[in-house]
Amino acid sequence: MRTPTRPPAAPNATSKAAMRAFLDPRRRVQRAADAWDGAVGAALEQAGLDLGEDEGLAAGLGRYVSCLAGMPDLTASGWLQLFGGAVARFQNRLRVRAVLEERPEVLLEEIRDPVFVVGLPRSATTVVHRFLAGRPGHRGPLLWEYSHTALELPEPERAAAVGAVDEYLDALLRAAPGFSDIHHVGGEEPEECDWLLPHSNLSLTLAATDDYRGWLEARDVRPDYRYLRQALQVLQHGRAPRRWILKSPGHVSHLAAIAEVFPGARFVWTHRDPVEVVASYCSLVESLSRAHRGALSPQEVGRFWCARLAASAHAGSAQRAALPGAVVDVAYRSLVADPRGEMERVTEHVGGRWTPADDEAVRRVFGGRAGAGTHRYSLDRYGLTAHEVEDAFAGYLADMRPWLSR
Repeated sequence: MRTPTRPPAAPNATSKAAMRAFLDPRRRVQRAADAWDGAVGAALEQAGLDLGEDEGLAAGLGRYVSCLAGMPDLTASGWLQLFGGAVARFQNRLRVRAVLEERPEVLLEEIRDPVFVVGLPRSATTVVHRFLAGRPGHRGPLLWEYSHTALELPEPERAAAVGAVDEYLDALLRAAPGFSDIHHVGGEEPEECDWLLPHSNLSLTLAATDDYRGWLEARDVRPDYRYLRQALQVLQHGRAPRRWILKSPGHVSHLAAIAEVFPGARFVWTHRDPVEVVASYCSLVESLSRAHRGALSPQEVGRFWCARLAASAHAGSAQRAALPGAVVDVAYRSLVADPRGEMERVTEHVGGRWTPADDEAVRRVFGGRAGAGTHRYSLDRYGLTAHEVEDAFAGYLADMRPWLSR
């Protein structure tokens, strides 16, 4: 089975149906749903599969598409790109299913003791993830592998898959100038699971509506993590097994589901002052949103994401009590002050032994400090005060005070 790599827009026939929906504002949501149903049917026909077990996944992505269609400030180019991204996620799921149906032995692959790097966004999860993923015997999925999940590919096919992702990223960065100063992305670098999962903080950033957020926070996320497990089994099959190092800030509110789907999972939880986190992440959201939205209220960004991030932090705090010994905490300030010491402690907690090569890796990955870059932001731009953020995060601040005051 062969399906397209992630395109910058949906395939031609589907793209036309999506654009017709966009150009009919009075019936846009209904016509978007019809366009999505057509895209699902076309993808299934191309893959030679029926909907089967993926009915819920297709319906969930359809909900996301409908929420996008209901956003009044979405641009035409943004709509096509995001609709095409939803189609590509569904196609990738079918790609994984096809492998499992053709090679059922892939499901016997053991995903042993994976490490999940979690925490609020902008709390150094990226550098911690990239350091751990680069250690001998470890592996973090590359961004292109999340977009084109397959058994080991011949070099021409691999190059085409990487090239398609690089084109997508180039278009994204042109449309969102300044985003690369906030978060570096590359097709052949370890990235967060949001690029594979059907729903995540990334999808919520793109469809930032209260309706979609409420639906996300109420749903059962275990099917998403079972899909992630299957994707890792595909990527591992036929290759030397290595310990998976995975990352997403959104994982912090799903610790219980992850522990159920991935027995033996360990968690590295980074902590940073929520006042700094909210301001920094709102700046990232504002930058990324320029790629697909016209008017954007910074105050609305602040309201929405302060509430969302606080809910995530509180959910994680509540769930970790059932995971004694599985979580190691990392204070952002300690990581900035002493990245070597903190990463040695983390490495030992997850079962590794520090080597001289790790010293060089710390210098390379951290560049001497966490959070390096030219990103500047302020909380007042987003209509928030430090007191309001602290009130929203009161439970998390009380639970994690030792890691936030270091």
